[in-house]
Amino acid sequence: MAQEIVAAPSSGIAPEWERKIDLIKRTVAKGATDDELQLFFHQAKKTGLDPLARQIYCVKRGSGMAIQTGIDGFRLIADRTGKYAGNDDYEFAEGKEFPIAAKARIWKIVDGERYPFEATARWSQYYPGDSLGFMWKKMPHVMLGKCAEALALRKAFPAELSGVYTAEEMSQAGPEIGEHEPPPPPARKTHSKPPAPEAVMCNQCRQVNRHAPDCPSLKPDAPKVEVPPSPQANRLEVMVSAVEKRATKTGNVFYAVSAVDKGRKTWALFLFHKSLHEFVNNWLGVVCIFETTTSAKGNVSIEKVLRAGDVEYRENRPIGPPVGHDHVNPDADDTDF
Repeated sequence: MAQEIVAAPSSGIAPEWERKIDLIKRTVAKGATDDELQLFFHQAKKTGLDPLARQIYCVKRGSGMAIQTGIDGFRLIADRTGKYAGNDDYEFAEGKEFPIAAKARIWKIVDGERYPFEATARWSQYYPGDSLGFMWKKMPHVMLGKCAEALALRKAFPAELSGVYTAEEMSQAGPEIGEHEPPPPPARKTHSKPPAPEAVMCNQCRQVNRHAPDCPSLKPDAPKVEVPPSPQANRLEVMVSAVEKRATKTGNVFYAVSAVDKGRKTWALFLFHKSLHEFVNNWLGVVCIFETTTSAKGNVSIEKVLRAGDVEYRENRPIGPPVGHDHVNPDADDTDF
């Protein structure tokens, strides 16, 4: 029987689940890393859903994690904003055996007016295959319609629903670890060549990354040429789901950025460049392309922004209009069938 979702109390008292973190780690967030747990707790607090009632939960697939809820949870989150104005019945494009596509339309109050937000989900993109598709064959219109409605709700309420997905949307991502398939075997150790060190020239013999046989620096007590390690660079395309302003022990301000890539993997990123702090809130709910570096401890830092939504960046400065989420033009939807 499906779990009924009820509104969280507004008494200001911390919910009961926050006092049962160990229980959550053993059940609804089993196998999650410490970083993934922090992202999960952030989403649970932001959405007001109860992990102990399985209104929101973690699902491990391969090396990544997805934060999931049901379509009722999406509707509840939208309703709590005070701007959710209902939804219409699903519309379908029928195929020979199953629907080809489903369209959902939800309504939102924007500047005192009721506006529609539409989205289309296609069978070919969400059907999980015969081995996992029992419910899809039994109730094809319901399952595909839920995917379309989740897309429409996320389009209308990106700040509230970014980074959270319904179980129907994630069916095509494959089975959960520990439920339908064994965990992947540990990766074999490979003897790959280490990255080339940064070039350092000796001030005495002018040799790069080495000394000449007669170099004066080879005398006793002479300083050695130290080659600093090169940080690992990477280009990352993700949708930003949350940003949080923080400070180090010495008072230096930085931002913790939560994001999800196309493979539904969650990322915990750090932004230290002060020149980008004024733009960080413009990235919420949009797809961004970052250049990042990974430290020896595994921390991923944003070094450069190439694009945020439709806005291109050059030298970490936007060269287009600012990104906003206040209103989506319903006539601009190109997903009609």
